[in-house]
Amino acid sequence: MLTEHEIQSVLIANLNALMRKEGVSQSEIARRASIEKQTVSSWMRGVSFPSAKNIQSIVDAFGITTDDLLSLENGLASKERFASSEIMKPSYSYHVVPMLGNVAAGEWREVYEQHGEEVTIPDEFAESHPRAFGVKPAGSSMDLVFRDDEIAICDPDMEVRDGSVALVGVNGDEATIKRVFFAGNTIVLHAESTMADEYPDIAINTKDPASPPVHLIGEIFWKTLPAKPIKF
Repeated sequence: MLTEHEIQSVLIANLNALMRKEGVSQSEIARRASIEKQTVSSWMRGVSFPSAKNIQSIVDAFGITTDDLLSLENGLASKERFASSEIMKPSYSYHVVPMLGNVAAGEWREVYEQHGEEVTIPDEFAESHPRAFGVKPAGSSMDLVFRDDEIAICDPDMEVRDGSVALVGVNGDEATIKRVFFAGNTIVLHAESTMADEYPDIAINTKDPASPPVHLIGEIFWKTLPAKPIKF
């Protein structure tokens, strides 16, 4: 049975999947479901949990099921991960981007370019994300978003938005992948893990001289699987 923290993380992951699926923001979810924006924001930050009435309001507003929001196995986030792993039709229309070293999903770890290593993404991203690169999440603090074998694609030219998944540099060359929230001068790095108790939010006050320097490297806009050699 999931703990309260794990249930909260599942809800957050499913709500984020809903936003990606529908192309909407937290504010739009609140508007369509007739819920206060601050209420939805508090769910996403793990401060509170929606009532049964509010869950039903979102279900009705978007034509989804309760499981889509609350289930780990059958929720929208799980369906999204399953869809990304389905076998795609062969295509020669792709774009090659460089790979950087492993990025900690549970700890902060140095990120460095893996010379000679590359990953392919859909050709449609070549023009809109010309400086994109791949990074390999490590650890389990983002395992509700990335499977062990998935590669995150980051665009350093994209502004990191509130509630987005991003590559964040901390203490110079160290970096981590987390969902990012902004609260005044504070940047909150939020994990989305099946082991939520092990990964509390990391709050960094950008105005506090004692806080580690933070650099929002770029937003994660895509994920893919590594290419596998074909044997004949």
